[in-house]
Amino acid sequence: MARILVVDDDKLFLQFVRDTLNNGGHQVVEASGGMKAMEIMESEAFDLLIVDVVMPDKGGIETMIDAHALSHELPIIMVSGKVPTNTEAFRRLVQKFGAREVLSKPFDEATLLSTVDDALS
Repeated sequence: MARILVVDDDKLFLQFVRDTLNNGGHQVVEASGGMKAMEIMESEAFDLLIVDVVMPDKGGIETMIDAHALSHELPIIMVSGKVPTNTEAFRRLVQKFGAREVLSKPFDEATLLSTVDDALS
């Protein structure tokens, strides 16, 4: 069981990820944006960070960079429904800043669980 912080401003997406990961045996903590995520990360430890690229208070890439500074070995999965994440340039960019995996929304439960397993291994 992994302890996972999920950061997204979309409540329905948070619910989908929480339910999927809880059913997969993981413990999930949610944050509605990057600022809240950093507050949580300063006092709690996680095995994985899942973070959306586009958020109103603090973007996902900035959140990922700050999270990586707090915990250099923390695996990170970037997700987005607005940014074209399937380009090689985007993947190289976010991997440079610490992302192990990138997912384009929408995705199904099996894809989420297998990506989480890959990021944790």
